[in-house]
Amino acid sequence: MSNALKIILLAISAIIVCVVAVVGIKITNEGKTMTNAGTTQIKAATGEYQDVSLSIYNNECVLGSSLTNFISESIDNEDYVAISVKTLASATADNYNYTPVKKTGGYSITAIGTGSSPAAKPTTTISAVSYINPSAQFLGSVYKDINNNIVYVAFVQQE
Repeated sequence: MSNALKIILLAISAIIVCVVAVVGIKITNEGKTMTNAGTTQIKAATGEYQDVSLSIYNNECVLGSSLTNFISESIDNEDYVAISVKTLASATADNYNYTPVKKTGGYSITAIGTGSSPAAKPTTTISAVSYINPSAQFLGSVYKDINNNIVYVAFVQQE
C-alpha cells in the first residue's frame, strides 16, 4: 500500500471518529434534557398523587351520603383538611374538621373552635338548615395552601 493511500485512510478514520464523538455528545445532551423533563413530570405527578383522595372532589358532584361519609372519615382519621358545606337552606357554609382561612397565595386552616366554632360532625336532624340530604348533589371545589397542598374542600348543594 502506498503512503498516500495510508494517509487517506488515516484521515477518513479520524473524520469517522470525530463524527461518532459529536453524535455521542449530542445524544447525551438530549438524554439529559429528556431525563430532566421526565423528573419534573414525575415530581408533579407525585405531588398530585399525594392529594389524589382530595383532588377527586374538584369540580365534581357528589351525593350527600358520600359527602357525609367523607366528612366523618376525615374527622375520625384526623385528616389535615377543612371541609365546608353550603346547603340550599343555609345562608352560610358550615365548616367541619377545621376552619378554612383565606390568605395571600392560598388557604390555611385552623383547629375547630378557633374563631368560629364549626360543627364537629354533620347533623342528622332533617329540619336543620345545615342538614346534608343524602340524595342531594353537592359540587366540590378544592383549595391549596402556599405549598401546593390541598387543605380545604368546599361543597355547594346544587338545585
